[in-house]
Amino acid sequence: MTKPTDREERLARLTPERRAAFEARLRGRAADAAPAPATPGTAAGATAAEPIRPVEGPAPLSFGQERLWFLDQLTPGLGVHNEYVALLLTGRLDLDALDAALTGLVDRHQALRTVVDPADGTPVQRVLPTPDTVLRVVDAVPGADTAAEPGQDGLLPSERALAEEEAARPFDPENGPLFRALLIRSASDRALLVVVNHHMVGDAWSRAVLVDDLCAGYRARLDGTPATDRPLPVQYADWAAWQRRELTDEHLAGQLTYWRERLADAPPLLDLATDRPRPAAPTHRGGRVRFTLDPRLSEAVENAAREARATPFMVTLAAWQAVLMRHSGQEDVVVGVPTAGRDRPELASLTGMFVNSLVLRADLSGDPAFGELLSRVREASLGALAHAQVPFERLVRELSPDRAIGHAPLYQVQFGYRNVPERELTLPGVEVRIADLDNGLCRTDLSLELARRGDVTEGICEYSRDLFDEDTARALTDALERVLRRATADPGLRLSELLALTPAEQALLEASGDGGPLPEGTVDVLTAFAAASGDHPDAEAVVCAGTSLTFRELHARAADIAARLRAAGVRPGDRVGVGIRRCADLPAALLSVLMTGAAYLPLDPDYPQQRLRYVCEDATPTAVLVHTATRETFAAAGMVPEGVPLVDIDAPADHAGAADDAVPAADPGAPAYVIHTSGSTGKPKGVVVLHRNLTAFLAAMDRVVDTGDADVTWLAVTSVSFDISVLELLWTVSRGHRVVLTPDGGGTTAHVPASAPDRPEGAAATPDFSLFYFASGSGLTGPEQYRLLMDGARFGDEHGFSAVWLPERHFHAFGGSFPAPSVLAAAVATVTRRIGIRAGSVVMPLHHPVRVAEEWSVVDNLSGGRVGLSFASGWHMDDFVLAKDAYEDRQARTLEGLDEVRRLWRGEQVAFEGPATGPSRSAYCPAPSRPNCRCGSPPRATPRRAAVRARPVRGC
Repeated sequence: MTKPTDREERLARLTPERRAAFEARLRGRAADAAPAPATPGTAAGATAAEPIRPVEGPAPLSFGQERLWFLDQLTPGLGVHNEYVALLLTGRLDLDALDAALTGLVDRHQALRTVVDPADGTPVQRVLPTPDTVLRVVDAVPGADTAAEPGQDGLLPSERALAEEEAARPFDPENGPLFRALLIRSASDRALLVVVNHHMVGDAWSRAVLVDDLCAGYRARLDGTPATDRPLPVQYADWAAWQRRELTDEHLAGQLTYWRERLADAPPLLDLATDRPRPAAPTHRGGRVRFTLDPRLSEAVENAAREARATPFMVTLAAWQAVLMRHSGQEDVVVGVPTAGRDRPELASLTGMFVNSLVLRADLSGDPAFGELLSRVREASLGALAHAQVPFERLVRELSPDRAIGHAPLYQVQFGYRNVPERELTLPGVEVRIADLDNGLCRTDLSLELARRGDVTEGICEYSRDLFDEDTARALTDALERVLRRATADPGLRLSELLALTPAEQALLEASGDGGPLPEGTVDVLTAFAAASGDHPDAEAVVCAGTSLTFRELHARAADIAARLRAAGVRPGDRVGVGIRRCADLPAALLSVLMTGAAYLPLDPDYPQQRLRYVCEDATPTAVLVHTATRETFAAAGMVPEGVPLVDIDAPADHAGAADDAVPAADPGAPAYVIHTSGSTGKPKGVVVLHRNLTAFLAAMDRVVDTGDADVTWLAVTSVSFDISVLELLWTVSRGHRVVLTPDGGGTTAHVPASAPDRPEGAAATPDFSLFYFASGSGLTGPEQYRLLMDGARFGDEHGFSAVWLPERHFHAFGGSFPAPSVLAAAVATVTRRIGIRAGSVVMPLHHPVRVAEEWSVVDNLSGGRVGLSFASGWHMDDFVLAKDAYEDRQARTLEGLDEVRRLWRGEQVAFEGPATGPSRSAYCPAPSRPNCRCGSPPRATPRRAAVRARPVRGC
């Protein structure tokens, strides 16, 4: 352990009140700092409030305990709120003295034997009697570490495994105890002491108090003297009752006003770029990466802080918020900062949950220099610390942000900086060393903690495995170090310079933008469309609201509109707005723009006029295509830039000469279309997609979706302003598929070419409706959790729905109460008569084919032949925890298993290897009600499944 300097030792001995005042003077806020603001790791200066008196009767929960109690009800059975410390003890340990010291610790600090009593609906604290013993002793597995080497912190693998398992083991807040100690003995002179408590009864400051009192108690037991002759001035329950009396709305009115103004319109979520989508509910699985800022950089941070009349906390926070801006794209960055919350001297030696969270918001707009950003962060920090008395829980209630189970309110990233040295730990005859543990859990999306140790700064970045990989977390800490080096060397550098990509990052970016060569024979969309039109000119290409166009008619219509555009002055490289409603002419309009060599700009008429006006101003189209239903919309004053003509495709043609039927090949480097983002984080941003990008996308779809020679019909439902419309309208017709467009509510009739043959108007087909269920963590138990499934199935059965789809098990929120689809399908079969019952879908590598066939045959019999099966090779890696060896070759196992299920369903016998008799042929019982089962793919929104769903489902 690094020996602390004399200055650090003197700082460590200061009470929270004196330390706050000292650091206020360092910031140049000496005489007029009343109350003295705290720094992270301390709290606001002491107040002249009423004294803390012993409470009579059950004490209320503190604000912090109340929040933890609520969170524990949301995620019961998790150790996510565990606080823990591990001490590696080497030497001759007196076990009786250690046990007595731990028991004395629990006797001295009532918080450690406190539980939550929710008896009358308002939870209160209940203090349990002092137990006879606290310590539990286990021996490490003999011989487990024979050939193992200790890690950097000196722990053997068996010791670490037992310790981290103990650190993750959850507590029962109602029954307790909420404090426990485990001694792991691996030799006569070696042991690892793991002390764990629920956050309700202790925080990070409390760990230091516990370790100090434990060491003092152990020495006293050996000496035969009392552990301490100084009784605690108050207990945690006394403070909790005082907090409830003192921090009233009236007392906090001024501070709440500050926070309301400071956090007005703050973003509810720091939307960082993640490796995985945010789950509906967090699992709290976490990981850690560790890093060190070397002596030179640590000293540079100190110097930068002094020059800016700031603190190292503020310097590192400013750099961290800059990194967060880069990885979120947000210039308004909010983080949470824990403060000790011990604003009274009598709390310094007490264990309990005092910590409070401050919400620090930084404005990074305008590409400021780092010095300017540091000034903003300093001002925000001092303001927050001067108003730190408001409990975080009270602040949440005051601001009432939109709540979501998937993320925490107000902030999702935490930052902490500790510059108080760890005390030297000594026991008679025993060497004591703090060991670093990781219980594999996390409370926030990201949590960064820096600690100054001697001449270096050590950092730990804790991250949610729901969202991030270890490499991503390490990239964030590397970026922080890089920003600090650049900023401390030259505070005048702007954020754009501080956050500039490294050569390695630039190379990765360039490589990621290169999709590689296109497959041989790949052609652009216009060439592919011309080929499809030539191969089957009289086949139906587009259908919408009773109007249809063949491929020949679609080609002619597109060529006609292209001629109109050329007559209006459109040339290659221009941009053309497409402002027509969903009709048979819509694909023709897109193709016509591409035929002119221009790029199309989708303008969905149903979008708000303000957005359409902005998109037209931003993209500056040369012309805008309209028709009867949209002519007035786009002719309105200010809708399109002045001088931009509206080309009405329903008006009589006024261009000279016939349309050019020849379709030119597209220039790969020319823009194909311009599409704008949603604008959810600011103004919509236009993205230019080149023809080479479009060609690559269409070729990729060819590889993914194998439709064979089957006639495929696609239903196009997406707005033309959403990029999935490219798949629905351009990939389809360029591959010779038939497209059915759902009309919008604009009340338009598509243009019918004069050359179209007379054909009877066919009534629109009635779509089939199905029910597809996903589970979620509703918290319900018993039959109530299946009520929606059963009532929905009955409703669908009575109202002509096509099918009920039951999901396969997942080890996340979608698994929930639906881990056994065949069992649930059997229940549905008994309460319905007509509706189809579908497995959506069976992950074949996780099941034996005989089991699949037998279970679903039972359902088939119960339902009278209404079963349909879909199969998949799996989605999430964690779904394979019950069959981890099946993951690598899951596709091959799926095909083999599907073949066996088909054969078994038909009544064939399949050979299986017996334990002793060798191969034997087996069938199964009962026989299904039908000799063939319906097989297909689940109805998910993917191109492959859309194509399969468009074809008839045949028996297998």
